[in-house]
Amino acid sequence: MRRLTILLALAACAAPAHAAQPTSMPTANCDEHEAVVDGDAAAVAARLPAEFTPVTDYDGSPLIVAHAIRCARVDLGDHSGPATFANIGVMIQSPDGVGCASGAPVVGAVKGDVPSSCNWYSLAWWSDDCHVAKWTDGSRTPIAFSLGESTFHADVPDTFAIDDGFHMYPGTISVRGAYWTTAERLGISSDTIDAGIATGTLTAESPEIEALLGAPQRSFVLGYNSVAAVHWDALTYERRSR
Repeated sequence: MRRLTILLALAACAAPAHAAQPTSMPTANCDEHEAVVDGDAAAVAARLPAEFTPVTDYDGSPLIVAHAIRCARVDLGDHSGPATFANIGVMIQSPDGVGCASGAPVVGAVKGDVPSSCNWYSLAWWSDDCHVAKWTDGSRTPIAFSLGESTFHADVPDTFAIDDGFHMYPGTISVRGAYWTTAERLGISSDTIDAGIATGTLTAESPEIEALLGAPQRSFVLGYNSVAAVHWDALTYERRSR
């Protein structure tokens, strides 16, 4: 029976070689926690293409961002179901002027890429769902995701862990942003964001992540932690070539 279950799961994730990937991934009823921490300048310089400019802390350290996300529903073509996914990357200045505030109702009075915290150069993605892993060009792996009333823990095995304490603000906001590579832009768009402040740590569980951080563990950077806890009713990821 277990072998049959595994075979059925593999078959469900298989797609014809000619099948085109969807350009969008709508998600619903999701929780996300974000760890923005200082990184190692030399390690970031070795990984970040010259066309991108890192956002830096007050001491000049480039900012590393890790996200852990759990959704009650993710839609990818004919596939629909729950998924947990995670990523890590470098916070960058917006390459196209779009940023957190681009979804604000009074667009003319707001510079879209201020603050500079909603654009990231992607280094890696992971998901427990094979469809999401494939769509993000990531790896399929189980991800621990534990959300309490005021505490949070996520663990991508042998990679990194996020731990924090948080509280949510009242009200709903609109947010725009993007994950970047040299070839693609993976945009995010939502008008149903509930946000909260969180204080916590990002812990390296591999030599590669420790080198990127320049330490075994880093604390959240103050200021950027003001929207480190997020819930949304609906958010869409949109993929396009650059």
